[in-house]
Amino acid sequence: MSYIRLEKGADGIVDLVFDQPGKDVNVMGDEYAEAMPKALDELEAMKDLAGQAGLENAVVVNTCAVTAEAVRKARQDIRKLRKAHPDAKLIVTGCAAQTQPGTFSAMA
Repeated sequence: MSYIRLEKGADGIVDLVFDQPGKDVNVMGDEYAEAMPKALDELEAMKDLAGQAGLENAVVVNTCAVTAEAVRKARQDIRKLRKAHPDAKLIVTGCAAQTQPGTFSAMA
């Protein structure tokens, strides 16, 4: 069983999921070390496809909503990335983006 998987939603967005089913907390141990090379190969293939689709100038930000500080830092990082890459397509993913979609979509 792979603890790292890629899931593509109906909207075409691909999530990289790290999950150990049945456990409250994911621990990056031997299982992750074994699964990571395959996940990286898949991401490289997606990068090539993204370039073919005209998304070579894209920045992907994965957000976290575990604490208010994590959400604040995600917003700060997105503002910095937008300033550093004004012409890039900014793609915001993760649990903070899911719990506060209006906030993060306005920043993208």
